[in-house]
Formats: sequence, C-alpha cells, structure tokens
Amino acid sequence: KHFAAIATSRDKLLLFDVSADKQIAELPITGGSVQPSLQFAGPSRLVRIRQGQPIEVWNIPSGELEKSIDAPKYLQKDSLAVTGGGRFVALAGRKEAGKLDEIQIFDLDKGELAGVISLANLGVKNNLTCTGMSFSPDGSELAGVMRTYELGGKSWLIGWDMTSGQEL
Repeated sequence: KHFAAIATSRDKLLLFDVSADKQIAELPITGGSVQPSLQFAGPSRLVRIRQGQPIEVWNIPSGELEKSIDAPKYLQKDSLAVTGGGRFVALAGRKEAGKLDEIQIFDLDKGELAGVISLANLGVKNNLTCTGMSFSPDGSELAGVMRTYELGGKSWLIGWDMTSGQEL
C-alpha cells in the first residue's frame, strides 16, 4: 500500500500511498552522508537506521516520528530485519569500533532492547559482516548470512530460535 523513495535532493524521504496514487509525507534525512536503511514494519510503521544514529520509527501515513530507540553506533545497514507484524527489528552492530560480535533485537512497541544473540561461536576475530537477515513469517526464527575474509573467505547461513536465542 505504501512506497518510500529518497528524493533526488537526497535531503528527504518521500512517502507515497500507492492505492491513492499520491504523496502523503516527507521525512527529513539529516545527520550524515550515509544513506539510511529502511523497512516497513507492519502496515503503520517505517523503520530507518543510520550510522551513529538511533533507530527511528515513523508512523504511516502521518509521517510523524513515533519514537527513537538507542542503537549501536556502528551498524551494518544490510542487516536490518523486521518481523511480519512489525513489532521487532533485528540488526547487527556494535557500540565500539572493532569486530561484529552480536545481533541485537529491539521491541518497537516498548522502544527498547529485547534481546541479544552472540556471534562469538563463529570463531572470527576480525572482518565479520552480516550481508542480510530475515525473520520467519511468524517471527519465531531469524536467519542471517555472515561473511568473513578470514579463514580463506567464508560465508554462513545461520538460523536462531527467537524464544531461546539458540542456534538452529
């Protein structure tokens, strides 16, 4: 029903109602030159992450900022995943410069960290990146693709149970 696109001026995000065939809101893009990562979170929210910035949750269709949630300073923008109902988001990030060592799950309704999944068992000391994540349709599992240039260049597809946080 909705579509979002970055304006050619690169200073705002344009939000459209596709069925009404019209633009319904403009969201400002400020605070850095790195383009944001965006995902719709259910029918009434848009989630935006940017390096060094809080997670922003925007109301759709009003275009109003619903809440900001503290997030790790160093985010891997390709890691953003949202549950089907739009309540939870997952992202790979770290508070300090250095290696990626965890995935954080945030509750958008409560505006807080809901859980953490450790990546320490992968045995990678440096250069671990997350190239994509996705929740199962019911939100009970999370899958992620991890990559490193260590160990001769290796990629993993890993799944986790969201109730226990354990690897599947």
